[in-house]
Amino acid sequence: MDRLVAFDFDGVLVDAREEIVHAAVKTFNELCEGRLEYGKAFSGFTNARHLIRTGRDVMPVMHFIAMGRDLEAMERGEIAGLKEKWGEKKVIEMEKEYFKRKTALRENSKKWISLIKPFPQALEALGTMLREEKTVIASTREKKAIVAYLKSWGLDFPEGKVFDWSVSHDKREQFREISRVEGISFENMVFAEDVLLNALAVKELGVRVLLSTWGFSSEEQWKEAEEQGIVPVKQDGLLPGIRKALNSIEE
Repeated sequence: MDRLVAFDFDGVLVDAREEIVHAAVKTFNELCEGRLEYGKAFSGFTNARHLIRTGRDVMPVMHFIAMGRDLEAMERGEIAGLKEKWGEKKVIEMEKEYFKRKTALRENSKKWISLIKPFPQALEALGTMLREEKTVIASTREKKAIVAYLKSWGLDFPEGKVFDWSVSHDKREQFREISRVEGISFENMVFAEDVLLNALAVKELGVRVLLSTWGFSSEEQWKEAEEQGIVPVKQDGLLPGIRKALNSIEE
């Protein structure tokens, strides 16, 4: 029986908050004539982890941080409301400008790599699964950046096994494409994700989902995940959790 393991990138394999905030602050200050300081932005962004779903949420979060809002107490509806107020054209343009500055960081590869901190046990789980099972990465980050970063840590991950934003910003659409390309049914897939909204969306397809507790999720969301049949795992429990989920496929 063919099986497949999928990993999200940011929040599961790496901690990219420094890179994200560096690019987002630069974007905000240049486009919005702001004076947002990195330290304030980093702290606010960390408290907003329950609000982030895709790159399109980053600049609205910066907007609320600059306003001095309490992001920890904010609900995602306010992010959606701001994006609706801005309009689709502005949201897309802000995202493009943010990604442009994020991509520019890679021009200094050593500095770029230093801004992205690896989660060692998660990367080890990725390497193990790459040897044992069909393995892919499903992320809204650009595939070339993912492959380049993993290579810097000695892991040659095939670019064709990365399903990125060019497929869709919607993880459900990414998994539909994964199923089509890899020829694996959703029921025979295991996915490690850190954003609860994405985890719930993919689970609806029939995929077995694990929620990382070291990424963009909160303790309250871990409880909600369990209620919805999604298993929250600690970093040292990721590989055992994946193997347990794979074994359940055979039952």
